[in-house]
Amino acid sequence: MGESKTDFQVFTELAYRIGGDVFGRAFDPKANRDYFHVNDNVDEAYLREWWETKVIPHQHVNMSWDEFKQRGVYKFILDQPHVAFRDQIENGARFQTPSGKIEILATSLAQIADWKKTMYGSESPYIPKWIEPWESLNSPKTEKYPYPPDITTPALAYALHFQ
Repeated sequence: MGESKTDFQVFTELAYRIGGDVFGRAFDPKANRDYFHVNDNVDEAYLREWWETKVIPHQHVNMSWDEFKQRGVYKFILDQPHVAFRDQIENGARFQTPSGKIEILATSLAQIADWKKTMYGSESPYIPKWIEPWESLNSPKTEKYPYPPDITTPALAYALHFQ
């Protein structure tokens, strides 16, 4: 729409501007510098590859990418409805937690004494709580560096990208 760009276009252009052709091609091998202005061919290539290498073999779809584009929709046929935690509900299977139940208090995290020897590397709360990220504008580092780069662009479920 007009001057709006996809997130992938913006990040590809940043890769080219920060690291030149080598970094730009490494970040997005299907695109060149024209991608920022014309994205149709590159997006089509990624979508076709996703459809042919992921959707068709894993979902057992019998429709080609070209046919899908022409129809615009594919109805997946399921043997039975998808139910979250079906095995736990129907068969009494345990969850993959120490107690075998859904845990709000993570007992495995509560027992950790030395966080440097874990896959986490830093302390992680055993009860869900907010942790201020290190790059936050509320960080003590902002006293020395008052304008840290903040290029956070959350993807909103019900929003359009307008410029």
